[in-house]
Amino acid sequence: MCCMVSNGHHNLDTIVAIWKSPKGQYFILSSFGRCREIIYDFNKKANIIAGTLEEPFIVTIKDLLPLRTWENDND
Repeated sequence: MCCMVSNGHHNLDTIVAIWKSPKGQYFILSSFGRCREIIYDFNKKANIIAGTLEEPFIVTIKDLLPLRTWENDND
């Protein structure tokens, strides 16, 4: 995300994070804390691909921040 922003990209629709282990295995990483907040700030309707490579699923950023109450938005 830092590279995305520093290169001027702010239009975020769907995002996935992939990690390659030292053994060469790939995994989908779930977004946490501050990353979720940044994604929400860019697009309150953004989608996150989560789960596993074998069984990925899409969840909205709002679903990952269900208790966010400090901003009154009706999106």
